Amino acid sequence: MVGKNKLRFPSFLYKPLKAIAQEKTLEEDSVMKQKKQFLAKVICFVVSCACLTFFPPAAYSFDCGSGSTKVLVAYDTKYNATADIAALIGLVLCAQGFDVTVLKADDKSLSDISTYDAVILGSPIYYGSWLPAAQAFLKKHEQTLATMPVAYFISSNLLREGYASPEKEAKALQYYVQPVLDQYPAIKPLEPIGNFGGKVEFSDFTAFEWIIMKAFGYYDNDSRDWNKIAQWAQQISMLLTMPAEQLLQ
Repeated sequence: MVGKNKLRFPSFLYKPLKAIAQEKTLEEDSVMKQKKQFLAKVICFVVSCACLTFFPPAAYSFDCGSGSTKVLVAYDTKYNATADIAALIGLVLCAQGFDVTVLKADDKSLSDISTYDAVILGSPIYYGSWLPAAQAFLKKHEQTLATMPVAYFISSNLLREGYASPEKEAKALQYYVQPVLDQYPAIKPLEPIGNFGGKVEFSDFTAFEWIIMKAFGYYDNDSRDWNKIAQWAQQISMLLTMPAEQLLQ
């Protein structure tokens, strides 16, 4: 008898799981083997999705450098691909002599960003939009960001390997950055805006994401161009050596 506070084991899984658990001395037919292999794959898939939902991957959080100019690299990330980009940008700025903090955009320590001299904000594009923490960061700190140098960067699968082109880069800025510029016109980001490829790894996805990405013809790939990212970070570091008043004109 099952107690009131206990979960009843799903009856439709009981027999196949019991068959898998028991050791059999007789040779099983190929049909049964196929059923067991399929069920094992289904269980592993469901477990992996649950783990990603309740235990998301950790993100980067670090300080480096000791210069007089304090730069915050804030970012949002879904599966850490954009976190990797933010980390490289932070390290390049450190090497250029800046005092850098790299944090996720929703970090609790970012209640006040007025202690920084400049901010770099990045987000992956997820279903056509910036992730919520990056959007919330702009909304919360709009007035402060309007008074300091700010740079934006995005990563998107529109620029995936074998698909990127100058036309696609222009479309990425039009589709994914222009709406943010229109929503927060007081913030004047430095040019150029970082426009990078992203990463697709199906083992990271939930079941729903897996189905959608397969339906749209995506495949495992890492289209992040690390040289391009480092060069962009160097460009931004050179701009940040200029007086803030000049950059805000």
